[in-house]
Amino acid sequence: MSFDTLRLGGLKHCAGILLVLLWLIPGSLSAQGLGTEALSSFPLDTQQIAYADLSQLRDLPNYGEIRLSLFNRQMQTLEEFLKTIGNDPEKDANEVVLGWRGNSLDPSAMFGMAGGNFDPVAGQTMFNQTQLASIPYSGFTLDTYDSPADRDALYFTFLNSGLAAFGRLEDLKALIDVRLGNRPALDSSSQFVNWEAEMEGSAPEWGITTGKAAGKLVAPWFTGSSGKSGDKKNQPIDISSLLAPVEAVLYQIDWNGNFTANISVICHQQDQAAAMAQLLSMWQESHAAAALGASPQMAGFVQGLEIDHEGNRVELQGSGPPNLVNQVLHTSSSP
Repeated sequence: MSFDTLRLGGLKHCAGILLVLLWLIPGSLSAQGLGTEALSSFPLDTQQIAYADLSQLRDLPNYGEIRLSLFNRQMQTLEEFLKTIGNDPEKDANEVVLGWRGNSLDPSAMFGMAGGNFDPVAGQTMFNQTQLASIPYSGFTLDTYDSPADRDALYFTFLNSGLAAFGRLEDLKALIDVRLGNRPALDSSSQFVNWEAEMEGSAPEWGITTGKAAGKLVAPWFTGSSGKSGDKKNQPIDISSLLAPVEAVLYQIDWNGNFTANISVICHQQDQAAAMAQLLSMWQESHAAAALGASPQMAGFVQGLEIDHEGNRVELQGSGPPNLVNQVLHTSSSP
């Protein structure tokens, strides 16, 4: 799973949220297009989504290695929490899709949905028995095992017997409002609908980042930081000018021993994409991996990148070991 995500986002920090739901799934299920479901459930101001097909990932022979590279301390803490109540957090789940609203790439600011065959009654009984905090909202019960006084407390609810949702209170309420028709959904954006259709079924992990967040995702490849401009005297590229044309970043992650990342940087115009592709090639040739504080593995990934452009897109493809995927996709995870 991903991800510090899978912006891939992260999916690293989101992994722990899903584990709270896994124990409720009684059997294996097939993937059911949760990415499409998210478009009609996530608020219109969602600027990033990240998807993972967990059933595919668990079937990979090197899943143990992938899991170590994608699951962080937060996930481990939640996993231990589940074990204390006698549940298996790694049993059965198929899909998870996450969203982030606004321009931040902070992995902890996510919300999302998990698909499965849930039993809302049994789930609520568990929450009640453990005396966890809960609040009612528009006909739903929102539960948390965090302190309700914590703004970043994570809440959970069941949307129906096949769908659970989770996130910070304000985000979860927004998701419920969308499903009730009280605020516009992400599928109101024809561009996002087209991008999701392109990504759907393309890989076990994929993601879409738009707006200023897309620029933040690209910036560290040139600055070697979390998007800050750094020492302008030593910086050969005007970062603000470079990132202005970026409309969205789409990515797919495939796993076969190592990972293969396919990244599309979408610009507003074709000439902008051509200019960015040229700058990326110059950056690659100048061994700019050092600007990322790169490990030898990261340097090898950068030097092995295939860079091309077609129309208003810059296409990048590269491969590396599992423990590198988060550094490739989430070098800018700070807000």
